[in-house]
Amino acid sequence: MPRRTNLDLDLVRAFLVVCEQRSFTRAGERLGRSQSAVSLQVRRLEEQLGQPLLSRDPRHVAPTEQGAAFLPQARRLLRLNDEILASLGARWTTRIIVVPGETLLRRGPYRFVRHPNYLLVAAEIAVLPMVFGLPGYALVFSILNATVLFVRIRAEERALHFPGPPA
Repeated sequence: MPRRTNLDLDLVRAFLVVCEQRSFTRAGERLGRSQSAVSLQVRRLEEQLGQPLLSRDPRHVAPTEQGAAFLPQARRLLRLNDEILASLGARWTTRIIVVPGETLLRRGPYRFVRHPNYLLVAAEIAVLPMVFGLPGYALVFSILNATVLFVRIRAEERALHFPGPPA
């Protein structure tokens, strides 16, 4: 597997918990995953970094020299991640951010629709239950999604200073 430019924080968290618990089984219990899933996550992190982070034998798990060196950085990385998410609050995914001085996109799908991403979300919500033969779920969740999108798009339009619904 080629090296990545970004670390997967779930893999880093699995490594950190294994080091703290000194056990893949106990780490799995703490993370709500199986021992084998945690072991696979640590192996994937080791592949990303290109070096072994843990020494494993049937009775013991311990950081290698590279793992011990990575441990404080992993803690700092996850602490920063957790601080960022905490500072954004419980509804962080609903924030609307407008960058002053930036112009709106007017190319690609934005030529036709102001919020093309929501069309894809609506299609996913409608189609996925249909794949499993559940048209009732498709209808109910599509109606609920339409309600949420109605509120969300109006808020975005206000933030972008559009007077009303798209023409």
